[in-house]
Amino acid sequence: MAKQTPNGIDRIESAANISLVLTQGSTSSDTDEAKVAEVPISRLDTTKDIEIEEIRESSLKATGYSITAISYSGTMMFKGSTLTRKFSSGQSINDVVYDKNGVPVPVSITITHDINGEPENYQTVLVTSDSYEVRSEEVTETAFDWVAMDRTSDQPDEEEETDGEEQ
Repeated sequence: MAKQTPNGIDRIESAANISLVLTQGSTSSDTDEAKVAEVPISRLDTTKDIEIEEIRESSLKATGYSITAISYSGTMMFKGSTLTRKFSSGQSINDVVYDKNGVPVPVSITITHDINGEPENYQTVLVTSDSYEVRSEEVTETAFDWVAMDRTSDQPDEEEETDGEEQ
């Protein structure tokens, strides 16, 4: 995706142009505020998988299909160790994605693209694994694999829904 700069040069969006914000919400019964960590990422992979089952009514070729599942997952990687790296609020990323017992808690991931300024939100995100890599005289990198229950860009706009109902 290219963006026109003020001096007329096209450039490609890079990870440095994407801000990633992890939010762990609080419930109405909680006295704690929502935990938020803005994570400077070095790599973010997102995947949308759609499982489709072919329907074959006594023929060799499919006569129809059924969408059986849509799932979202990915990997986020950033420089630094989860044990030593602190973010804007003074907490580590582990404080946001895990509870005090190390169990994943639901968070949301907001990705704001520099190209169009539009946010993309992954909702009810659970970390499935984490790892880090250390090499002599190189930067430590930490990675988290995750799954999400939904993505807002796959939801219809409220305006579109109401426009369709009025006609």
